[in-house]
Amino acid sequence: MRGGVRVDDRLTVKQLAQVLGETEHRALAKALRVLGQARALTLLIETLHVESQGGLLTLDQSRRRSRGGTFLALCREQATRQERRQMCR
Repeated sequence: MRGGVRVDDRLTVKQLAQVLGETEHRALAKALRVLGQARALTLLIETLHVESQGGLLTLDQSRRRSRGGTFLALCREQATRQERRQMCR
């Protein structure tokens, strides 16, 4: 088990939102649909690692991103241009 999600289960938007502490599911659902189960799970694990190391700052570096914000930032960073377009629709 990692962060409340069993690795052998399919990752759902509800589980993803619960682990990330997010109430807005739309962006998470798009990321999961576009990137797929395996990449989303990898990014979730990476998010939890980044958070354990102090997290990511916002672009203006005025505050720390939420876990959901960190997850979505990593998604955008690691997605192809086409995938980013699909996630932004």
